[in-house]
Amino acid sequence: MGRRSRPRSWRSCSRRGSERWSPRSGLPMGTFERRSHRVRGWRPWRSSGSWAHCSSQRRVRDGAEQWFSSRVAAGLGEETPPWGAAWGLAKGPYRAVVPGSAAVPRPWSRWARSGVRGNFERQVRPPSFRCPSIHSIACWCERRMNLYPPVIGPGAWPGWPAGAWRGRRGRCCSGSICPPMDRQRLVVRGLATVLAVVVAATSHGQTPRFREGIEVVASRLDQAVERRVIVLTRQDIARLPVRSLADLVAWVAGAGVARRAAFGIQADAGLRGATFEQVAVLVNGVRVNDPQTGHFHLDLPYPLEAVARVEVLLGPGSAVHGPDAFGGVVEITVEAPAEATARVGVGHHALRDAAAVLPVGGGAWVAVSRTSSHGFRPDTEFGISRGVVGWRGGAGRFDLRLDAAVDAKDFGAWAFYSQRFPDERERTGTAVTTLTASRELGWARLEVRAGGRQHRDVFILDRRRPDWYRNRHRTRSGSLQAALTGRLGSASWSAGGELQREAVSSSRLGEHDQGRTALFAESAWQRGGWGVALQARADRLESRWEFSPALGVSRELGGGLSLAYHGGRSFRVPSFTDRYYVSPDTLGNPDLVAETAWSDELSLRMAGDRWRVEAALFRRRANHLIDYLRDDDGIYRATNHAASTTVGSELAASLKGVGPFVMVRVAAAKLESDLRVDPLRSRYGLSHPRFELSTNATARLPNAVTLDLAWRYRAPQRGGGFTLADVRMTRPVGRGIELALEATNVLDRTFEEVPGVPMPGRWVSVSAVWNAGGAGGGGWLLSAAGRAGPSSPHPPR
Repeated sequence: MGRRSRPRSWRSCSRRGSERWSPRSGLPMGTFERRSHRVRGWRPWRSSGSWAHCSSQRRVRDGAEQWFSSRVAAGLGEETPPWGAAWGLAKGPYRAVVPGSAAVPRPWSRWARSGVRGNFERQVRPPSFRCPSIHSIACWCERRMNLYPPVIGPGAWPGWPAGAWRGRRGRCCSGSICPPMDRQRLVVRGLATVLAVVVAATSHGQTPRFREGIEVVASRLDQAVERRVIVLTRQDIARLPVRSLADLVAWVAGAGVARRAAFGIQADAGLRGATFEQVAVLVNGVRVNDPQTGHFHLDLPYPLEAVARVEVLLGPGSAVHGPDAFGGVVEITVEAPAEATARVGVGHHALRDAAAVLPVGGGAWVAVSRTSSHGFRPDTEFGISRGVVGWRGGAGRFDLRLDAAVDAKDFGAWAFYSQRFPDERERTGTAVTTLTASRELGWARLEVRAGGRQHRDVFILDRRRPDWYRNRHRTRSGSLQAALTGRLGSASWSAGGELQREAVSSSRLGEHDQGRTALFAESAWQRGGWGVALQARADRLESRWEFSPALGVSRELGGGLSLAYHGGRSFRVPSFTDRYYVSPDTLGNPDLVAETAWSDELSLRMAGDRWRVEAALFRRRANHLIDYLRDDDGIYRATNHAASTTVGSELAASLKGVGPFVMVRVAAAKLESDLRVDPLRSRYGLSHPRFELSTNATARLPNAVTLDLAWRYRAPQRGGGFTLADVRMTRPVGRGIELALEATNVLDRTFEEVPGVPMPGRWVSVSAVWNAGGAGGGGWLLSAAGRAGPSSPHPPR
């Protein structure tokens, strides 16, 4: 390729050509190819093996964004970017790690959201100073200038030589680009010395920040104000002895999950003292709440092996996600692991368990699972089948992501909904499809999310008389959301709209449908240690509007300490069951109004290199809470309560790499409510626990044995508390095969999370898994004995 004179400035150069960095199909994560096109009259200039890229700010940035997005999607958010040892990841200010020196944070360098979930841009603003020698130190500008980071290893960034700096706009001090390759090696050495001195001088006394993950469920933007978000990556999930998504969320203190059976057959989540109806559930950013009843919100057709990430937002989320985000939000990210995996097993009570995840090429993958058992007691048998098909690719300039999943459950529902008729049986089927399309527009980024959910339910009140009382329900919902995100100076912004339609066809509820239209916007910025976030959303429901604003303010106090405040409004619309259900002992109410609440939260965070502590105080003032109250005639009627206030406190601590322990987490939550209602007449008003404490730890033992421990204490509103402990020991046996011994409820406690519905006692299992990449996780399941208990006061459906 011929030579060409060096461009006079990057500003003029960016007008002449552009390049795009994109992942290459079939290559390892983080590998990119350069797509360039020539504009008439311009060719890339090359000298001494180095490229002088004429590239716009937006195009060059794509490489860093897509690389980091791919690492986040793969659960590798704690790893460093392609420029390796030069920069290490931390929350807030990015910390520079100069090779051969101690790791010290540098406030002028940080990660900023480009406006799309998981995508980040690198912004470096070095201080202005006069270069004593342009060619012996670096190609710096006398005025402030944006630079891309250096490449540390050969080939670490495609097309860039080791140690090369690339400017984004403005002139270099020499009036052109940096010196050629032979001189750049000397430049980088001098620059490393300068950085070490400057960074150490300006960052003395600061502590590197502990980083658990990048939370995206609380905002579409980079969070200028942190929220109480629990992030569980694929690695975290592998360290917990859990078998389903419901079991996983149950270990979050403050989630208030109440299970009716093991293996994720059915569970209710009540975040921060909210009811099971007052939580929003998202899959890949698409809303999947069931419009019939919140009992089905966690009926999700995804094997645990296909889950890459779970985020639980504690606190209101209606300003971002709309209705039902009353007490919090649960978001699941579905993604296949990098390598094929498979497991199969047998166990007591005729338990059979098998699963497999297989990448099939071209960006597509498949995951399937099947679990069945005769049950730990009569009328607790079950069979669960799940399947997922996913694909990631592109069409034109759009990046696409498509997932489709189905499941089928058939189980004995002993006392799930009725104490008078405990011999119940139920069959459910769920199908969920999500599609995400994103495109870079230059001045902003466009992201479109679409999805649909169908849920079928057949409920038999008395299995000995199946035709006497049988309910059939089918719900369908679909949503379409479009959002633009971008930056304006030091602020990031997002704006868009959403359409949703829901319908139910039921032998008990009748035929109903409803629609919703929403507009939303938010902005966030940081300056001088302060962070501010503004969010607003307006939802049109039938003939009225619901407005949900939110405000967040944070302050970095130094030494890894930060203080944050968040306040906002949330709401929930009545479900189809709340309005239209009719049975001999339960009546809905079509005149119910939406529940509303104003919430305030004050949180304090302190982080070090290997530890992190969070504390939070919150208050929720709610109006028109929906509950079922029993009248003197014995019938439960849906009604709106008067105002009530819930206050609570939370404390969480994490510790990494101490002795044999890889990770230790402890979390506690305490709740109090002033709701004045007779517990013998209220069905759901006082269903949340008073106190929850959870602990989990992972330790490395001799002989390559890994020990996972999980311990949880829960004190419900009614009755005494109970303690649960789960243990799992795993050991690799070669060729990607791992064996495990697991015991849930190892203390063999008799307990009920939903009053009247007994849960299993000690359940012992042995597990094995094959991983094509040589790593193990999950397992075969062998089960042992369970426990029985009294029946449930919940009504038939």
